[in-house]
Amino acid sequence: MWEWLLKAFGVADEPLISPTPVPARMTPSLAHEALLICVHPVTGTLWDHTRHIWSAALLIELAHEGRLQVTGSGKATRHTLVGSSLLGDPELDMTLTRLELYRPGWKTVGQVDFLPGPEHLVERLVAEGLVVEEERVTGGLFKRRRLHLTAAGRDEPAARVRAALLGEAVPDERTALLVAALNVAMPTRLLVPKDRVKEADRRMREIVAGVGEAERALISAVRAARARSEGGGDGGGGD
Repeated sequence: MWEWLLKAFGVADEPLISPTPVPARMTPSLAHEALLICVHPVTGTLWDHTRHIWSAALLIELAHEGRLQVTGSGKATRHTLVGSSLLGDPELDMTLTRLELYRPGWKTVGQVDFLPGPEHLVERLVAEGLVVEEERVTGGLFKRRRLHLTAAGRDEPAARVRAALLGEAVPDERTALLVAALNVAMPTRLLVPKDRVKEADRRMREIVAGVGEAERALISAVRAARARSEGGGDGGGGD
C-alpha cells in the first residue's frame, strides 16, 4: 500500500543521481542476504515477517556505515540521516533516498513501513540466476508466486548464520549484524535443527547483545513497528 501512495506523491522508486560516480559495492547488503534466508526452501514463499527483517537489515547497515545517527530505543527510537552521498548498493541507496523525505529526528517506528520493499531485489536475483520464480494458479483464479533458490543463492548466508548459532564458528561482524536483523522476527527453529533450538536461542541473544548500541536501538524500533502492525497498539510515529 505504501509503495503506490508514495508514487502518488511523486516519490521516485530509484535512488537520486549522485553528483559524482559511485562505484558499485561488491559486498551484498545485509538485506540481500536476509532475503535469501527468508525464502522457505520447500514452499518457495517468503517468511511472514520478511518485511520487518528486511527493514531492520537496511537500517542497521546504514547505522553501521555511519549514515544514521540514532537516539533512544524501542518506540522512542529516533534517527537522523548523516551525509548525502550514495553507497553504490541499489537497496541501500533507495533507502537513503526515501529517508531524505523525512525531517531529521523523526521516530523510526513511524518510518519502517515506508521503507522500500524487497521487490526490486527479487527481480534482480531472478535475473542473476540466484532465484527461480514460478507462478502457479490455485483454484483456477489466483496466481501465487513461488521463489526457488538455486544452490548458489541458498547456501552461503544460511550456512554462516547456522554455524554462528550452533557455536561452530565465531561470527564475523557482518554475520553478527545479519543475525541481529533476523532476530527481529525469525524463530531459530527455522534456522537450526529442532533439537538445538534452545542453544541457538541463547547464542542469538548473545550475538545481538554484542552489536552496537545504535544497531540494537534500531532493532527495538522495528520490533515495535512489527507489534503495531500486529495490533499491539500505537507505535508512536512522526514526532
